[in-house]
Amino acid sequence: FKSQTIENIGSAKPGLQTGLNHRFLRFWWELDKDEFSIKNGDNKKWVNYAKGGDYNKWVGNLWLKVNWANSGFDIHDFNNVPLDYNGAPVRNKKFYFKEGITYSATGGKPSFRILPENSIFDVGGASIFDDETQSPYYAIALLNSKVTHYILDCLNPTSNIQKGDIDRLLYFEDKENKIL
Repeated sequence: FKSQTIENIGSAKPGLQTGLNHRFLRFWWELDKDEFSIKNGDNKKWVNYAKGGDYNKWVGNLWLKVNWANSGFDIHDFNNVPLDYNGAPVRNKKFYFKEGITYSATGGKPSFRILPENSIFDVGGASIFDDETQSPYYAIALLNSKVTHYILDCLNPTSNIQKGDIDRLLYFEDKENKIL
């Protein structure tokens, strides 16, 4: 664990905590699709929301939408924090709408999934963002491997994965295309 880790390329980050989920979150099938945000800045009310979920590798678990109208004004107002605030409960805002890797923080065996652009992530669906803005596909393959699952189980044998457990995972790349 003295070599490069996930933390060296971009650490795991907890996200939004709405403060009242039944007020700010909806399943996509409950909404009019014309109100779905397609790209950041299109001023649509409902944005993809990664909140963790069941074991599901690679993609998925994006059945929720969050009310992010007017840059999340209602959520900020409800939690009594200004729109430019970046802390609990509106954590890591600079990573909102960026492509990354999301995972479920609870529930046993971990699974890592692509967090598509134009999505917001939750505390329970914390996410990893590559500081070098490289594609997350190599990292997600490494994270979903049996070796990573074994190491995570050694680091934390409980069913709740912590940010620090993810950050300590080994990360290596074969930059010269040699077999490792």
